[in-house]
Amino acid sequence: MTGAIAPILLLLAAIAVAGELARRLRIVPRFASLAALGRRAGAVLARRGVSDHLKERATRILAGRMMASSLTAGAILVLVIAPVVLLLLVDGTVPLGVRAAFFDWQERLLILFVSLIYVIARWRLGRRRLQPR
Repeated sequence: MTGAIAPILLLLAAIAVAGELARRLRIVPRFASLAALGRRAGAVLARRGVSDHLKERATRILAGRMMASSLTAGAILVLVIAPVVLLLLVDGTVPLGVRAAFFDWQERLLILFVSLIYVIARWRLGRRRLQPR
Protein backbone atom coordinates (compact mmCIF):
# COMPACT_ATOMS: atom_id res chain seq x y z
CA MET A 1 0.00 0.00 0.00
CA THR A 2 1.51 3.29 -1.07
CA GLY A 3 -0.11 5.30 1.71
CA ALA A 4 -1.28 8.19 -0.47
CA ILE A 5 -4.93 8.78 0.23
CA ALA A 6 -5.59 11.38 -2.52
CA PRO A 7 -5.55 8.88 -5.42
CA ILE A 8 -7.89 6.60 -3.52
CA LEU A 9 -10.27 9.48 -2.84
CA LEU A 10 -10.18 10.54 -6.49
CA LEU A 11 -10.95 7.00 -7.60
CA LEU A 12 -13.73 6.67 -5.03
CA ALA A 13 -15.23 9.96 -6.23
CA ALA A 14 -15.14 8.76 -9.85
CA ILE A 15 -16.77 5.46 -8.86
CA ALA A 16 -19.45 7.30 -6.87
CA VAL A 17 -20.17 9.58 -9.84
CA ALA A 18 -20.39 6.54 -12.13
CA GLY A 19 -22.80 4.85 -9.72
CA GLU A 20 -24.99 7.92 -9.47
CA LEU A 21 -25.03 8.24 -13.25
CA ALA A 22 -26.06 4.60 -13.56
CA ARG A 23 -28.86 5.14 -11.08
CA ARG A 24 -30.10 8.41 -12.57
CA LEU A 25 -29.87 7.29 -16.20
CA ARG A 26 -31.62 4.00 -15.37
CA ILE A 27 -29.17 1.75 -17.18
CA VAL A 28 -30.48 -1.56 -15.82
CA PRO A 29 -34.05 -1.05 -17.13
CA ARG A 30 -32.60 -0.16 -20.56
CA PHE A 31 -30.84 -3.51 -20.77
CA ALA A 32 -33.94 -5.25 -19.36
CA SER A 33 -36.05 -3.77 -22.17
CA LEU A 34 -33.45 -4.98 -24.66
CA ALA A 35 -33.71 -8.48 -23.21
CA ALA A 36 -37.52 -8.29 -23.39
CA LEU A 37 -37.32 -7.37 -27.07
CA GLY A 38 -35.04 -10.37 -27.64
CA ARG A 39 -37.51 -12.69 -25.92
CA ARG A 40 -40.32 -11.22 -27.99
CA ALA A 41 -38.37 -11.80 -31.22
CA GLY A 42 -37.78 -15.41 -30.17
CA ALA A 43 -41.48 -15.85 -29.48
CA VAL A 44 -42.37 -14.43 -32.90
CA LEU A 45 -40.05 -16.89 -34.60
CA ALA A 46 -41.37 -19.82 -32.57
CA ARG A 47 -45.01 -19.01 -33.31
CA ARG A 48 -46.78 -21.63 -35.39
CA GLY A 49 -49.56 -21.05 -37.85
CA VAL A 50 -48.16 -17.73 -39.06
CA SER A 51 -46.74 -17.25 -42.53
CA ASP A 52 -43.02 -16.85 -42.95
CA HIS A 53 -43.58 -13.49 -44.63
CA LEU A 54 -45.30 -12.08 -41.53
CA LYS A 55 -42.62 -13.55 -39.27
CA GLU A 56 -39.90 -11.91 -41.37
CA ARG A 57 -41.72 -8.59 -41.30
CA ALA A 58 -42.24 -8.72 -37.52
CA THR A 59 -38.65 -9.82 -37.00
CA ARG A 60 -37.38 -6.93 -39.14
CA ILE A 61 -39.40 -4.44 -37.07
CA LEU A 62 -38.20 -5.98 -33.81
CA ALA A 63 -34.60 -5.96 -35.07
CA GLY A 64 -34.86 -2.21 -35.67
CA ARG A 65 -36.24 -1.68 -32.18
CA MET A 66 -33.51 -3.88 -30.71
CA MET A 67 -30.85 -1.91 -32.59
CA ALA A 68 -32.20 1.40 -31.26
CA SER A 69 -32.47 -0.01 -27.74
CA SER A 70 -28.98 -1.48 -27.95
CA LEU A 71 -27.46 1.80 -29.14
CA THR A 72 -29.24 3.72 -26.40
CA ALA A 73 -28.14 1.31 -23.68
CA GLY A 74 -24.59 1.26 -25.04
CA ALA A 75 -24.39 5.05 -25.15
CA ILE A 76 -25.63 5.26 -21.56
CA LEU A 77 -23.09 2.63 -20.53
CA VAL A 78 -20.34 4.75 -22.09
CA LEU A 79 -21.61 7.78 -20.14
CA VAL A 80 -21.62 5.78 -16.92
CA ILE A 81 -18.04 4.54 -17.21
CA ALA A 82 -16.74 7.89 -18.51
CA PRO A 83 -15.73 9.36 -15.10
CA VAL A 84 -13.46 6.42 -14.26
CA VAL A 85 -11.99 6.27 -17.77
CA LEU A 86 -11.37 10.02 -17.82
CA LEU A 87 -9.66 9.86 -14.43
CA LEU A 88 -7.41 7.05 -15.66
CA LEU A 89 -6.61 9.03 -18.84
CA VAL A 90 -5.76 12.14 -16.82
CA ASP A 91 -3.59 9.99 -14.57
CA GLY A 92 -1.74 8.83 -17.67
CA THR A 93 -0.73 12.38 -18.57
CA VAL A 94 -0.46 13.88 -15.06
CA PRO A 95 0.84 11.30 -12.58
CA LEU A 96 -1.71 11.37 -9.78
CA GLY A 97 -1.13 7.83 -8.56
CA VAL A 98 -4.63 6.65 -9.47
CA ARG A 99 -3.43 3.78 -11.64
CA ALA A 100 -1.14 2.57 -8.90
CA ALA A 101 -4.04 2.69 -6.46
CA PHE A 102 -6.31 0.95 -8.95
CA PHE A 103 -3.90 -1.92 -9.56
CA ASP A 104 -2.61 -2.42 -6.00
CA TRP A 105 -4.68 -5.23 -4.49
CA GLN A 106 -4.73 -3.78 -0.97
CA GLU A 107 -5.90 -0.38 -2.14
CA ARG A 108 -8.39 -2.01 -4.48
CA LEU A 109 -9.76 -3.96 -1.53
CA LEU A 110 -10.10 -0.70 0.40
CA ILE A 111 -11.86 0.92 -2.58
CA LEU A 112 -14.20 -2.07 -2.83
CA PHE A 113 -14.99 -1.94 0.87
CA VAL A 114 -15.68 1.81 0.89
CA SER A 115 -17.71 1.54 -2.33
CA LEU A 116 -19.87 -1.18 -0.79
CA ILE A 117 -20.43 0.94 2.30
CA TYR A 118 -21.45 3.83 0.02
CA VAL A 119 -23.86 1.64 -1.96
CA ILE A 120 -25.45 0.18 1.18
CA ALA A 121 -25.78 3.62 2.79
CA ARG A 122 -27.25 5.05 -0.43
CA TRP A 123 -29.70 2.14 -0.65
CA ARG A 124 -30.75 2.49 2.99
CA LEU A 125 -31.24 6.25 2.71
CA GLY A 126 -33.24 5.80 -0.50
CA ARG A 127 -35.52 3.23 1.14
CA ARG A 128 -36.10 5.41 4.17
CA ARG A 129 -37.14 8.35 2.01
CA LEU A 130 -39.67 6.28 0.02
CA GLN A 131 -41.53 4.86 3.04
CA PRO A 132 -45.04 6.26 3.60
CA ARG A 133 -45.56 8.54 6.57
